[in-house]
Amino acid sequence: MVEDVSRGISFVCNNIASYGGDPERIYLVGQSAGAHIAACTLVNQAIKECGEDTSTWSVAQLKAYFGISGGYNLLNLVDHFHRRGLYRSVFLSIMEGEESLKKFSPEVVVKEVAARSAVSLLPHIILFHGTTDCSMPSAESEAFLDALQQRGARANLFLYEGKTHTDLFLQVIIVICDTSTV
Repeated sequence: MVEDVSRGISFVCNNIASYGGDPERIYLVGQSAGAHIAACTLVNQAIKECGEDTSTWSVAQLKAYFGISGGYNLLNLVDHFHRRGLYRSVFLSIMEGEESLKKFSPEVVVKEVAARSAVSLLPHIILFHGTTDCSMPSAESEAFLDALQQRGARANLFLYEGKTHTDLFLQVIIVICDTSTV
């Protein structure tokens, strides 16, 4: 899925102008699992850019990343999901083992020495989370913010008191869009 998202971002970055869009105003947005996959894609791309890998798009082409109610450390979520009915053995099987959990945990990846210079390439990261989110604890966004800021990334977190997993895109985002120019 991360590669699919990367190809999608590449298409947008390389074709936005031909569709009348502004290449200077490309934003990456994801909610829940989409926030997780988008963050994985973004961090992986930054790491590629620090190495010798070639790519068809650059994180520098993105103005910002907005993560809404995301999970950023799958290792920390195994027990949470187990308590909510996604049993540990099933989750680990879906994710192809614990090593994959690390690989697809942006919070873990940005803490690794290999990612140190990659973090500086990331666009502004803006996280949103409701404090009463039972599907994905707001501690996920708090810990990801902390990991990013410890590495020098430009990142912010907006916590919404009393809001749940879906309130942010069903209620809060609508209010933001109605009251500001995006």
